[in-house]
Amino acid sequence: MYTYPGPYNLMSDTATFILLITPGGFEEMFLQFSRPALAMELPPVPTEKPGQEFFERMEKLNKQLGITVLPVF
Repeated sequence: MYTYPGPYNLMSDTATFILLITPGGFEEMFLQFSRPALAMELPPVPTEKPGQEFFERMEKLNKQLGITVLPVF
């Protein structure tokens, strides 16, 4: 079950999300932090949290793309 911490209470085992980001360029974040599928099925859910290296890469790319990450509320 996922809970979205925001002005809406979305609690669901599955959800569809439409994301609109302007101006363009943010798609580079998805390209940099994704990998090609090995099969036509969903991969297993990760059992471990990403390591420090992942967050350091993300912070560096955020700066390059001019992305500001807001703190979790």
